[in-house]
Amino acid sequence: MGTKQGVILISQIGLVIINLIIIVFGIVALGIGIWAASTDRGYLSISGDEDKNYDSVAVLLAIVGCFILIVGVIGFVGVICGKRMIGRIMLIVYAVIVAIIIIMVLSGAIAGYAQRDDLKDTFRSDARKTLDETPTRHDYLRAWNDAQRDVHCCGVDSFHDWLNITWYDNNTTGAIPLSCCAKVGGCSGDFITEGEATVSVWNKGCVDEIVDKVSDQIGTVAGISITIGIIMVLAVVMACIIGICNKEGNSYGYMA
Repeated sequence: MGTKQGVILISQIGLVIINLIIIVFGIVALGIGIWAASTDRGYLSISGDEDKNYDSVAVLLAIVGCFILIVGVIGFVGVICGKRMIGRIMLIVYAVIVAIIIIMVLSGAIAGYAQRDDLKDTFRSDARKTLDETPTRHDYLRAWNDAQRDVHCCGVDSFHDWLNITWYDNNTTGAIPLSCCAKVGGCSGDFITEGEATVSVWNKGCVDEIVDKVSDQIGTVAGISITIGIIMVLAVVMACIIGICNKEGNSYGYMA
């Protein structure tokens, strides 16, 4: 076996392994996307803007996972049939698609990571608007109650955000919802007073808690995306080596 034959064989084996990894990544991303899209994350509703579909991230992840899975299969079949015309065509298509994916994945990962701070500012502004409207919007009040119970937080930045709210049902001010209660045995009465708040409510605001959760997920996705991008760079290099060298009448590959 000559040097060129050895390079081709190593590239074929490497590309098979890489595509198996890509297929696994695709299955995992598809599964996580479906799981995330079907998971109840009602605490995000305190942003109040129904046009901002935060579930679109989960749906996008599922779509990308499905796309990566298909591309991985194309690359796998391409390298197995590398000496045949269909194999070479599939490898060329594979290399072009993967190159496009690399650009999209890395760009999206960098952009998403860079915009984490903007997410917090936007979410805080929207959340403050919905909190101010809770006396007249029962859907907003329900969203806030769900968020405060699920995330163990109170108000936008603290329980003080509730003190200026006037509840029109009984013309009360300075009342904090029971959903802010942090006592193990629960809180009594219809609401929590300012005097009780220091020992009875969660001491963290909801915006920081929720955005930190989302930011952690964005960071994880960005890290995985960069890892996939690096793996795909190697895949493109190996696909090009196989595609260039496995020409008709000059087939050095040992697969199929």
